[in-house]
Amino acid sequence: MNSLRGAQPDQRTNGEGKHVANKVLLAMPDNEYELMRPDLTYIDLQHHLSLHEPTQKVEFVYFPNRGMVSQVVVTKDGRTVEVGVVGSEGYVGAGLAIGLSRSSVREIVQIAGDGFKMMGKRAARDASRADRGVQSTPRYTTASRAVASDDSG
Repeated sequence: MNSLRGAQPDQRTNGEGKHVANKVLLAMPDNEYELMRPDLTYIDLQHHLSLHEPTQKVEFVYFPNRGMVSQVVVTKDGRTVEVGVVGSEGYVGAGLAIGLSRSSVREIVQIAGDGFKMMGKRAARDASRADRGVQSTPRYTTASRAVASDDSG
């Protein structure tokens, strides 16, 4: 089933036929989802899996179907502070939507689940080719996370 014509958003699958339950992917218009679909790779999100470490280049965008990802900032004295959580209603790697290629946030799976990952550069490409795409996530959310995680002060 390579075409999405006539498919209900809650019946979407990736190119491998894996069921999509992520609300961001389900809410996308068909034309935007079709751009991303071939690049979505199914992934088990195991407990304590690190999806991103501070100051590393953001390589992947993750769309959890189930589970929870904790976003933490490491303070100057080495403590960690949780600044956000992402579940099936969102995605990890949101900074790419406003042009950020690095993040000071550590993103770790706190509740195991599953979902999809996609190369960040492909997500940015597809967003620019669509009218909204990944960029349809409110920019103020990403910007406020970037400000909240700035521990340079």
